[in-house]
Amino acid sequence: MKTVAIVGTYSPVSIEMLEEKLSVNYQCIHLTNLSDYEKFSKANYVILRGPKMNADVLDKLTGNLKLIQRWGTGYDGIDIKRAGELGILVGITSGINANAVSELTIALILTLYRHIIPLHNKLITGIWDRQLYADKTYEIKGKIVGLVGLGNIGRLVAQKLQVFGAKVIYYDIYRLPLEKEQELNIDFASLIDLFSSSDIVSLHIPSTEDTIGMVNKEMFSIMKPNAVLVNTSRGNIVNENDLYIALRNHQILGAGLDTFSEEPLSSDSPLLSLDNIVILPHVGGNTFDMNSAMVERVVENIFHIENKEQLHSGDLVNGKYLIPNNTL
Repeated sequence: MKTVAIVGTYSPVSIEMLEEKLSVNYQCIHLTNLSDYEKFSKANYVILRGPKMNADVLDKLTGNLKLIQRWGTGYDGIDIKRAGELGILVGITSGINANAVSELTIALILTLYRHIIPLHNKLITGIWDRQLYADKTYEIKGKIVGLVGLGNIGRLVAQKLQVFGAKVIYYDIYRLPLEKEQELNIDFASLIDLFSSSDIVSLHIPSTEDTIGMVNKEMFSIMKPNAVLVNTSRGNIVNENDLYIALRNHQILGAGLDTFSEEPLSSDSPLLSLDNIVILPHVGGNTFDMNSAMVERVVENIFHIENKEQLHSGDLVNGKYLIPNNTL
């Protein structure tokens, strides 16, 4: 019987659903981290959420592992090149959590624009002041929203914001054909033009050598003073010290973050001292509605590899690194 290691922290419902789907043909072991190498190294498949798998970890495996299947879309914590050299496929679940993350993006924008958290906090302490933030409260309608990255999540965010009446511009290293831009009612902009002209900037790009730290003091210096930044992608895309300074000095209106360069966020992070920020513990894809679809995709990808079939379209992220004898 093949072994599937379910690695990381999951809700009890997620574990139950995974084990139910896999129990007939697979032995499931649940590990919160990668420290138990004796169990982990025996796995034929890994479902990974959270822990990082660098080259040192991968090199300690015994050769049984066929697939590292991410619970989600981010794979910056896996050395995909080394995995490929070892003949291990790395898969994601492209598009599965897109709607959940896009909805949270809208929620963060509204929370910032309407000052929901500080108003709530003041009200429960007995302060009723309807005019407190009136001069700094905004509507999405009529605003320019700049999306950095236009993948599955970015496109859904664009659609939802257009319902509010926003104008959407975007930057992506792969520009869409003009007819597709017209179909989506969006305009392409350079990164500089996007940051300087947008009222709302929302990040939807992966963490790569080219994107780490790309949102920094230079970008904050050209943003509008009433602009907000939302990051539901990867924390290290934003230079957090530069963001802290920009927020502390009210260089921009606010920021909404669901992800950080180091997670969990340290309790002594200076970001926690600010009142013009909304921060969440990386919960963009955490919805009950998404669980079933995520479990289905994860399990299907395992079945595909077991049957020597291709992963779902867009899910294989290290195909170019796989040694020839291990390509499908």
